[in-house]
Amino acid sequence: MEEFYKFLAILKKYKWVLIIVPIVAVLITYFLVRNQPNTYISQAQLSTGIADDKQNTVFGQVLPGEQVSQAFANLMEMVKMKKVLDQVSYLLILNDLKSDKVFKEPSSLMKTVNIDAKRHAAEVIQMKYNKAESLNPNDPDQLGMINLIHSMGYDSGNISNN
Repeated sequence: MEEFYKFLAILKKYKWVLIIVPIVAVLITYFLVRNQPNTYISQAQLSTGIADDKQNTVFGQVLPGEQVSQAFANLMEMVKMKKVLDQVSYLLILNDLKSDKVFKEPSSLMKTVNIDAKRHAAEVIQMKYNKAESLNPNDPDQLGMINLIHSMGYDSGNISNN
């Protein structure tokens, strides 16, 4: 019982430390995560059986027509993925930023962008393309690039609809 009282005495001695440290930890955590986005993006791809030859047989005989159909369906689903469409968007806008031969008439926003901003945008978009990453709409700099891509009609929504 004496040890229990010693334990309580130690707790009483350090009670402010035991109270303040968790409060400080909570406050630090709050300030570190308050600017992070509340939504997260995930992508998945569903394979419909092209990798499994057992699914492509009837009575032990391979049906090449069905195999081709499944391969085409898989390819179409992969092409529709936002990540793939973003890569296409990046290539289109990179061409328009770097080349004199543009794919489309420059939008009003594109016409207002100066050469240094175009160079910077091309560098960032090229980096995102190389890393197969999406532009971050929470970053004001990258949001401007997203708006530029959208103004040119190169965003994933416009590409998938055309």
